Amino acid sequence: MSTLILYSSKYGTAQRFAQTVAENMKSSVTISDVEVFSGKLEDFETVVMGSCIYMGKIRKPMKKFMSANALNLKSKKIVLFAAGGVEKEHVSTIMKEIPSELTVLNPPVHYAGHVYDFNKMNFFERLVARALKIKKSEDHFREDNALKLAAELDGNPHE
Repeated sequence: MSTLILYSSKYGTAQRFAQTVAENMKSSVTISDVEVFSGKLEDFETVVMGSCIYMGKIRKPMKKFMSANALNLKSKKIVLFAAGGVEKEHVSTIMKEIPSELTVLNPPVHYAGHVYDFNKMNFFERLVARALKIKKSEDHFREDNALKLAAELDGNPHE
């Protein structure tokens, strides 16, 4: 079974999650930033797509890719992941952002966690973070969820 993992990342959390999943899979996997992906969807049985959630939205490159390829994606096993945002809201946030053709497939959505890296944030983002009582960089990456997803994609859901 061949798996494609596509991500769209602003500060690296979605990319980190995608790479962690890919590195821990035993089966055939291809990983790419959605903005540079040039392969054929026909070559893959499973397509994992993930994006950071920024201001309540997934990144435009991922949304554009999903919309442009919705018909081809309907015939695949689809898995989604979201980075950033609030953990308990990640499913509803990403589901309202994807094309309706994919929403009806009810794909599983995994949470990648979130990272506040003040070195990568612009002034406005740091201001918002401080308003949310975040005073310094924080790393809440969910490696456990990445390992669980890798096992599920390999057919071992209980690892």
